[in-house]
Amino acid sequence: AVDHGAKVISMSMGTSSESLTQKAALEYATDNDVTLIAAAGNSNIDTIEYPAGYNNVISVGAVDQNNKKADFSNYGYWIDIAAPGKDILTTMSTKSPINNLRYDFVDGTSVAVPYISGIVGLLLSKNDNLKPEEIKWIIKNSVDSIDDDVYVGSGRINAKKALNIEKIPSGLVSISSPINGQIIRQDRINII
Repeated sequence: AVDHGAKVISMSMGTSSESLTQKAALEYATDNDVTLIAAAGNSNIDTIEYPAGYNNVISVGAVDQNNKKADFSNYGYWIDIAAPGKDILTTMSTKSPINNLRYDFVDGTSVAVPYISGIVGLLLSKNDNLKPEEIKWIIKNSVDSIDDDVYVGSGRINAKKALNIEKIPSGLVSISSPINGQIIRQDRINII
């Protein structure tokens, strides 16, 4: 995908084990200015899943219609952002109960990932010179707050806010927990 010009790779997959081959492929993608997005997992635990757990990947948790962590979504300091992931109407490969059409409601961090991918596409259509770390910063800092007692990312995505960010800081950026204000992660942004 990288060698054929992809700018975004959306990964609705995950496992608790790291893979050196996968990690090398993801580093190759990042080195070629490809933004990586992956599902955080659906086990309602704070154990890191991969590829979402790698620093060069935007890890995505899920929220429900009440702006709370979806009951299945993994959580923890390693998750970057949350998106809707509960009762999402989507196409299906088999007929579903809804009027015998090929649509149904599904849950999962995997269905939350495409929301982030879409925002990345919008950001790149506005400025195709954005680097993956800049896109990650924009997405994480253009959120609506989540009303929950566990950390499922810096907040819920907001495409309008993301598109309205004009200035990105340079240097080390700290990410604080919305729950207790403690620094939970630091990302380096290098803008040339």
